[in-house]
Amino acid sequence: MQVTDLDVFDYRYDQDSGTVKINVLGSIYGASVEDYSEVMSRVINILQEVPGAESVILSESREYEYSDDQIKLLRGIASAIEDISSQGYLSQNPDNQCASFYSEHLPEVQSIAIDQLRHDPVGAYVELLRMERHLKQKQDESNSRRKRCIKYFFQDVLNPVINRLEDTML
Repeated sequence: MQVTDLDVFDYRYDQDSGTVKINVLGSIYGASVEDYSEVMSRVINILQEVPGAESVILSESREYEYSDDQIKLLRGIASAIEDISSQGYLSQNPDNQCASFYSEHLPEVQSIAIDQLRHDPVGAYVELLRMERHLKQKQDESNSRRKRCIKYFFQDVLNPVINRLEDTML
C-alpha cells in the first residue's frame, strides 16, 4: 500500500489488515506522534475518521509503525474528544445568574478539550486539573451566588470532562 503519491497527511486505509498508512513525506514535521504535537493531532483526527483502525504507519523515507498499545491510547483520546464534544459539556447554557461566570471560564475548557487535547493530551489533562484546583480556591473565597455558579460549572462541565479523560489510558 503505497502512499507516496498522496499529499502530506493524506492516508490510505486497508480494511483487511486494519492498517492506516499516513504519508508524512514532505512534511515539516518528523514521522513521530510523540515528538510533534501537530502529527499527534493529525493522527487523532484520522483515527476519528477511521474508528476501525488497528494499526498506524507513518510513511516517510522509512515507515514507522505504532504498536497496538499506542494505537489504543490514541484511539482512546480520539474517542474521548468525540464524547466530550457530543455530550454537550462544552456548550452549556447556564441560567442568567451564572452566564458571566460561564462566559469567563467555558472558553478555556473548550480550548483545552478541543485543541490542546489533540496536540498534548497529558498537558491538557494537567491544565484541567489545575483549573479545577484554582476554581476550588476561588469557591472558598466567593460569595454564595458565585459559589453556586462554580458548583454548577464543576458539575456540568469540568468534572464530566476530567472524568472522561480519566476513563482513557492517560
